[in-house]
Formats: sequence, C-alpha cells, structure tokens
Amino acid sequence: MTRKVVLDIGGTQFVTTEKTIARIPNLFQELEPDDHGVIFVDKDGFNFSYILNFMRDGSSSFLETCQEDTIREIARQAEFYKISELVALCASYDQPPTLHDLVKWRSDSIDVYWQLFVRHIVDDSLRLPFHYERNSHTLAKCIACEETFDPKCSYVYDIDMDEWSATRHHMQYMTGQVTQKFGTTCCLVKWSNGCQVHLPITAIRKANPSKI
Repeated sequence: MTRKVVLDIGGTQFVTTEKTIARIPNLFQELEPDDHGVIFVDKDGFNFSYILNFMRDGSSSFLETCQEDTIREIARQAEFYKISELVALCASYDQPPTLHDLVKWRSDSIDVYWQLFVRHIVDDSLRLPFHYERNSHTLAKCIACEETFDPKCSYVYDIDMDEWSATRHHMQYMTGQVTQKFGTTCCLVKWSNGCQVHLPITAIRKANPSKI
C-alpha cells in the first residue's frame, strides 16, 4: 500500500500519496518533509487542487470550464511546481484557434457580444455582428478585418433584450467550430445552436486543443 504524503501549501494542507508524487516530474520530488512528515511550500494554495489532480491522473478536463485568468494562474503555478506537461496544456488553450478547432466564447467577451449574438439567433440571415443602417438598409462591417456583409433579406426586429438576458449565461457553455478563417484576425464559427457568426479571433478561445 502506497504511503500518504501531506503537502502544506501556504498553510493549506493537501493529502496525496507517494505514487502521485512519483508519477510525473515535479518540484515535490526535490523536497524533504519536515519533522512531522509534512512537505511545506511557501505558496498560495488557491487553485492548487487543479495542480494536484493533474499530478494524480493527468486529466486536464478541468481546463474546459476554467476562465481564462484561472488558466493563466494555473500555468504560472505549474511552472513553479516544474510540471512542464501542464504548462504546455495551459499554453495550448491560449493559442489562436485554427480551422476546424472547437471553440468557446472568452469569458470577457460575453458581456460585449451577447446582444449582438441574440440578433443572430433571431435573424439567421445575419453573419457579421457589427451592424449599421444606410438608406434604411441593414449592413455589417467587421471591426477587426473590415469584411463587409449585405444580408439582403434582413428584417428589422423589435427585440426585448431583457427577455433574452439568459443568453449571457448560456454562452458560457456553448461550443462551436471554426469553419472558415479570414486572414489572421477573424473566423466564421458555427455554434452548437446552429448560428454561424463571423467573429474576431479575440472573442473566442479553444475549447479542447486535442480535438480537431
């Protein structure tokens, strides 16, 4: 039976096993326990549970639901704990999406885009989210690549955005696929609800780097 190991990370204790410590290269293999059998590290223990779970079985599924700032913090901690495999995984989530990648909305883009996205849900003739009117005709022009779009048959809808506010919550869990690239700045994403939207790459992030 493998022995227990107590890790004290900035005052918060975590219990694991020698098998976990030995599974992949990490800082703890270089440290000796104190007189009480505890390995102490003077580091904030917040988010360390992600680090420890990765050490246990190599699973990175938690990155699917983490916000971008959390992934960056996990990457910093993984670098400190010398877990290069996890550092590389975190970095892959921060790479610009490529053709056929599965993507999600970036958390900081949802509040910016949700009302524009509602228009696409209501009117499937739209492709670009940045609309304006000229001579009573709806047009669109991308703020990133300056691609223009004329919906032709787009209609004017009276949308009560308060009734659609739940869209913001739903967008956190939506996935889509990049179906077309426009240079280095933009792409066309087909979302799980069927909407296809031309978006700046800065609005989205990879959902799962291992799936293409």
